[in-house]
Amino acid sequence: MDCKNILGGVLLVSGTSIGAGMLALPVDTAELGFFNASIIFLLCWFFMTMSAFYMLEANLQFKNENLNLGSMAEYSLGIYGKVMAWIAYIILLYALTAAYTTGTSSWIIKHLKYINIELSFNITACILSLLLALTAYTGTRGLDYVNRLFAITLYIGLAALFLIILPETKTEYIYSDNHIFNISSIPLIITSFGFHIVIPSLTIYFARNIKKLNFVILLGGTIPLIIYLLWEYAILGSIPRTGEHSLAMIGNNGASPTVGITNYLNAALNNSLISKISSTISVLAVVTSVIGVTMSLYDFLADTFKITEKCPKKYFGLSCLVFIPPLIFVIKYPEAFIFALHFAGIFVATLLGLLPILMVYSNRYILKLENNYRVFGGKPMIFISFLFFASVIIIETLNQVGMI
Repeated sequence: MDCKNILGGVLLVSGTSIGAGMLALPVDTAELGFFNASIIFLLCWFFMTMSAFYMLEANLQFKNENLNLGSMAEYSLGIYGKVMAWIAYIILLYALTAAYTTGTSSWIIKHLKYINIELSFNITACILSLLLALTAYTGTRGLDYVNRLFAITLYIGLAALFLIILPETKTEYIYSDNHIFNISSIPLIITSFGFHIVIPSLTIYFARNIKKLNFVILLGGTIPLIIYLLWEYAILGSIPRTGEHSLAMIGNNGASPTVGITNYLNAALNNSLISKISSTISVLAVVTSVIGVTMSLYDFLADTFKITEKCPKKYFGLSCLVFIPPLIFVIKYPEAFIFALHFAGIFVATLLGLLPILMVYSNRYILKLENNYRVFGGKPMIFISFLFFASVIIIETLNQVGMI
């Protein structure tokens, strides 16, 4: 097994999952407490991992190595499946690209001021989009090597943060009995395991090697789970749930939860390194996520427009399609994609949950196609997984109308 490529694949999967919002997760799960939150994280991880393997099965069903989600959905589910995939894919990935561009541009502007360089937000966003387009143009291998650098640095930063915070946790916060079990956080948490978009690209990268792909998906998807649980333990064991200087106060004061958490930890632990490391982790998490999103958008659009060879003119056009629409909205209509992100749980449950399940069911039991790779569990597991993701959509809908 090629360990270098395996490492790159694992880092790509885990880096795509871990976004800057990870640092704020304890604020959203504070009322659950560590043990209830852990149950929900494990539940979401299990079903998102299952749906990732369903995505892999659907991808391996077809011998065309360059097949991406749009064509897979069309072959398995017909034109309606393709339309569902297209709508969910474009809205979700453009919204993510716009959000990552906004966050990274703001971070760059802030830090350039330290060396007396001032750039407007619009210019910074344009330069950043150009740099991302040039990186994406190098293809999956080039993105893999760039991602390794940022992902390894991200994990070093997370390790440093854990070493500072974990020894200071208080068991009375962890074992407090004033917690409730609430399912309303499930739609948010499943978005924290949303690496499935890179699976078609990885299938090409690993030349459809099932052993490598299984390993990369399982390990790459489990690393975020471990990191999330450690971060939940660190924060829920360091900051009280209610009262003054609590997670409830951080959630209600209108400021960034990440900033609130780091400011409190800085004061409580008397260590200014926490905010500096957290700021660095946030931008590194954004970069590793946007690399996965960018690579996936390239391959999705290449499949849509049947671009099978790296022609400079065609790939220039792809670059424009990947980066210009979200850039326009970032500059002109930032509220549009911010609004779309409020429904990220629905898009993730549809695109990365229901769609792979429906494709696999159709391929196996309706079209009766042969495949040398099948996810375990048969019809019962497909049915249970379908119910889970359908429930996520219902929960998120109820969240948005304020009913839970």
